[in-house]
Amino acid sequence: MFIGATLKSRMDTLGITVEKLADEAILDIEFVQKIMNDKVSIHEIDEMDLEFISDVLYCKPEYFYDQSSKEKDLIYSAMNRGIDDTKSSKVKGNIQNFTKDFIFLKNIMSELEE
Repeated sequence: MFIGATLKSRMDTLGITVEKLADEAILDIEFVQKIMNDKVSIHEIDEMDLEFISDVLYCKPEYFYDQSSKEKDLIYSAMNRGIDDTKSSKVKGNIQNFTKDFIFLKNIMSELEE
């Protein structure tokens, strides 16, 4: 299974270049290019590397291989609904990250109260 097309699409949506993704995900540019050109399968990508890529692209690693996870993604599900530029996509990504962090903290608080 290859994720090159999905990766390219997500990068385009967020206006992220190969260089920026490689830099922020702490990966070699050549490795990112291999993923984008379907020369590296999802099974050959280290879990931590995929996690770093996902963090830069405001998504979960499952976004790249699970359709139901992709459909739950705020940026993906809001495509073609109003303004679709890189700035609005980044805002949606930040909102999604905030929501994820908020739920995490809320769960910790409820566990501490028990």
